[in-house]
Amino acid sequence: MNIALGIAVAFIVFGKRTRRMGLNLEANTFPELLGRRYNSRFIQRLGGIVIFVFMPLYAGVVLIGAARFIESTLNINFILALAVFSIIIAAYVIAGGLKGVMYADAL
Repeated sequence: MNIALGIAVAFIVFGKRTRRMGLNLEANTFPELLGRRYNSRFIQRLGGIVIFVFMPLYAGVVLIGAARFIESTLNINFILALAVFSIIIAAYVIAGGLKGVMYADAL
């Protein structure tokens, strides 16, 4: 429910306005949008640093969660489940690039 509600609010309430603002400011990334919107290089750098620090942590948590799910569902070793899941992710990222990642996330 949290994900569904969060996505709905983000896209329906804020999506169009944020997209318009990004196009008007010619911003390609969210930190760039914040920096240009508030005319602050500090905010832009802070946004970039936050993403740089916390996105790998988030990705790690997702990998661990998926590996625990695979471990309990298939009754296999955690390390093996983590390796298999990591190989699957690496394969579709390498094969599809960023576009493949976006399609996989949407799915």
